[in-house]
Amino acid sequence: MANLKRSKGQITIQIGQSEYQHSKWFPMVSHCLYLVKECRKDEIQTDINQLDYQCSAAKVQIHIDVLTSRISKSG
Repeated sequence: MANLKRSKGQITIQIGQSEYQHSKWFPMVSHCLYLVKECRKDEIQTDINQLDYQCSAAKVQIHIDVLTSRISKSG
């Protein structure tokens, strides 16, 4: 589980003890996938309505819950 914090237009994703800040959804998510080394950028499939990000090759899915500001990863 990775946690997501939003304040003043900045988005911070926390993975373990590390935190990474981004100001937009797409760079933050693609960077998150890059950090966990499970996807290449061109392998990410997106569903804008659900804000789901899935890498079919690695069978990894990341879901951003905007209401609770949480990111969950499965796969």
